[in-house]
Amino acid sequence: MRDEHPTRAAAAGTGPWAGGDIPLAARSGRQMAAAARLFLDSLDDGQRASIWYPDLGSSDRTKWSNLPPVASPRPGTHIGDLGEGQRVLLQDLLRASTSSQGYHKLTGAIRAEEVLHHQRDRRGIFSPAYYYTTIYGSPGDENWAWMLTGHHMTVIFTVAGDRTGFTPMFTGAQPLQIPDGVYAGWQVLPKDAARAGDLLAALSGEQQRVAVIGETAPDDVLAGPGREASLKSYQGIAAAQLDAAQQRLLWLLVEEFVGNAEADAAEAQLALVKDGWPETYFAWIGPPPDPTTRYYFRVHGPRILIEYNVEVPTAIDGGHVHGITRDPANDYGMDWLGLHYQEPHPRPG
Repeated sequence: MRDEHPTRAAAAGTGPWAGGDIPLAARSGRQMAAAARLFLDSLDDGQRASIWYPDLGSSDRTKWSNLPPVASPRPGTHIGDLGEGQRVLLQDLLRASTSSQGYHKLTGAIRAEEVLHHQRDRRGIFSPAYYYTTIYGSPGDENWAWMLTGHHMTVIFTVAGDRTGFTPMFTGAQPLQIPDGVYAGWQVLPKDAARAGDLLAALSGEQQRVAVIGETAPDDVLAGPGREASLKSYQGIAAAQLDAAQQRLLWLLVEEFVGNAEADAAEAQLALVKDGWPETYFAWIGPPPDPTTRYYFRVHGPRILIEYNVEVPTAIDGGHVHGITRDPANDYGMDWLGLHYQEPHPRPG
């Protein structure tokens, strides 16, 4: 399948290369396929039966959650049941799918589970081992996908020809910031909230009255698992109502989340966001950002939905946050694949 926007994989850049196409061999879909085949080849029969779903349309491809796996079981096999060599190959696959910043954010969320385990895990439900992986379809075929999902991180990559989709992508952390010890102050998501705080501070008083849509942060991101269609209308302030400097801050915020994917996938998505830029809105709920307060923000447009919610402020045990990035028109690559899906709403069991 040929990319219907062949230059979009590089169009976000500037300079003598602007408008040029990233070679097919360097695109994420090709590199992911090679890494996924090596990973699949390393599995024994039992592991392969659990991890590999030949049918790309399997309903298990939408089964993810931000609950611990003991409360919301995942498909596939968890990292703890893989051998060390297999874990290396899985990390190779994740690196092939993400940017440097995305890779470190996502693996940081997994490493934070170990901190959480030592903080409060009396029942043994939090562990970096409890992240589950699955592969759908055959890597290298025109269409296939893979998923890695656990308590505070879920990534779902879909390949359709030479295009790679990466939504929904759940980026959370507990703790967000390591509260003590030699790594005190280290954060899983170092800029996600800071970008939004910069934009909020740059708004005039009149603009803030439009952008701030509530006083108390919600209990969770609103379009979390099973609630993908919960936000039907835009709220807050539109990009068209911002001056050039403020729009630049909004764009940096979008890049902070979309840029977690590998370059060709991220740049293609950014081009779609740019197409709907005047209809892209920024909304805030709660007080200005502070280590002691809860707050929430959202970016919402025709081809982007970003949410970030402070569940617990960083001043309390390092904090607890949930973030999500969606494409309202193409989550799971369903528009490309011509498929329909129902995303189950996980419930504690």
